[in-house]
Amino acid sequence: MTTSLVLTEPNAQFVTSEARRKEITKTRIINQALDMYRKYKLRKDLIEGFSSQTDKDVAEAMSDFDDYLRIIDSGE
Repeated sequence: MTTSLVLTEPNAQFVTSEARRKEITKTRIINQALDMYRKYKLRKDLIEGFSSQTDKDVAEAMSDFDDYLRIIDSGE
């Protein structure tokens, strides 16, 4: 899944100020935000994919959500 973004001026200013405050790069802040969004999107897509299933099936799938995140984080 490819995700991209375009920062508005206020958002760019926020990222710049946070980078200075936290002493990290703007790229790192943006990459962390995109990573969080991808995980949110994956969770949302999984839930939607199980929408025709029972609540028990959805709960069971979501109980393994950390496993999905580990796979994504490791790049497998």
